[in-house]
Amino acid sequence: MSEESERVETPEGSGDAGDEPAGEETKGIREGVEESTGDPRLILLLNAVLSGWLAWTAVWGLDLLAVVDYSLSTVGGLAAVIFALTYVVVLR
Repeated sequence: MSEESERVETPEGSGDAGDEPAGEETKGIREGVEESTGDPRLILLLNAVLSGWLAWTAVWGLDLLAVVDYSLSTVGGLAAVIFALTYVVVLR
């Protein structure tokens, strides 16, 4: 018999020596999120995109109800207000 036929493969994550250093525990999702500082530029970009999307949707709906006129300045103004409010309330 050759050496390859005698070798028994183990399932992944079975604790082989190559998986993780001895004595260290793997961190869970909660520990990873709590230790992560993140990139503030990404948070600001997401805030801007989502604020714009929400403002566009709100102005579109209000235009259907004939409450406000649909225009780029109306959407931009509402997006700026939502962005600023979100920034103040959530990030600071």
